[in-house]
Amino acid sequence: MARGMRSRAGSSGLRAGGRGPRADAVLDDLTEDLTERVNRALAELGEIFDETKSYFSETIDNIIKKFKLTEEEVNELNRFKETLLTLLNRAYEQACARLTELDAALRARYVEREGKTFKVKATGTNAVALLATEKGSVRLPLYGISATAYFPPLFQRDVLEALQLGWAASDEGQNGRKGRRPLMGTSHPWQIIAWAATRPGRLRISVYGIFLRRKGKPSIAWRIVAQDWHYVSKREAWRRLRAKCDPLSLLTLYLGDGKMYRRGRTSVLRISVGNTDATLPKSIARMIVKEAYITKYGDLLDMLKCEKWEALKMKTYSKRAARLDPDFALRRLFELAESPPLPQQNL
Repeated sequence: MARGMRSRAGSSGLRAGGRGPRADAVLDDLTEDLTERVNRALAELGEIFDETKSYFSETIDNIIKKFKLTEEEVNELNRFKETLLTLLNRAYEQACARLTELDAALRARYVEREGKTFKVKATGTNAVALLATEKGSVRLPLYGISATAYFPPLFQRDVLEALQLGWAASDEGQNGRKGRRPLMGTSHPWQIIAWAATRPGRLRISVYGIFLRRKGKPSIAWRIVAQDWHYVSKREAWRRLRAKCDPLSLLTLYLGDGKMYRRGRTSVLRISVGNTDATLPKSIARMIVKEAYITKYGDLLDMLKCEKWEALKMKTYSKRAARLDPDFALRRLFELAESPPLPQQNL
């Protein structure tokens, strides 16, 4: 059993009958861990949902104040905000009810194993009340909480296309195995707006679960499909990105698959490509930040209070940022993108 679930064995056979001592020990550890997560979620859920609603309200109000919008665009953003708040209210009500049901289900040990996933069934039904993986990821599924909203365009078409490429090459997926529409799955509120602003138009927004973490607060799982745009594969996105290498594409690539970390006293910006990281120099970080502010996407990220964006800005001022030849760094990045088969993200 992997670390996240604290179980002593990987044995199957967790149904209600016919278990041996080893399987009973696995089930005891699993049930204890899940019960702790459920109880913590019940205690913290109200605060988390209130914070998320306040975040969306304040952020969208700031966008309305600081961007030059028509009256219709202001109304569209307000309707978008109200849609998010309505979805959150519905999700909170369902999540509270399902967490309460889970307490009884865990006591009754309605737990089944299917491959590498453990499913907790609600008492008296066949509905899945909780999903847990061997890696320690635990999600409370929520059902039927979705709506369509319209996000107005904030940026010019050429800016949108550059921003879209970085998302397409990193976090963006497709709606189903053969889906034609781009999809973003996230538990970060900032990413919902940061991505929606690059895929304006009709958006199908769903709250599909709550992640129950062993450490830290639970988080809300979102899924958004851009209904007015076509999906671009990872390989095609990387091909276009290499052909143009726009700083805005590098920005959203970093927001999706990038990270900042300290190497000794030096700050390092890295982009993940498959199982490998490529390091980018301070000069490229400075170029990215400059272009983001020219196009006002940087202003949007400021309003979103995105930690990744703040870390990138700090790198541009750091005296000890990694010093690399920018041409070499970009060449290495694109070589990494071409070498492994890039997986598709189907959600």
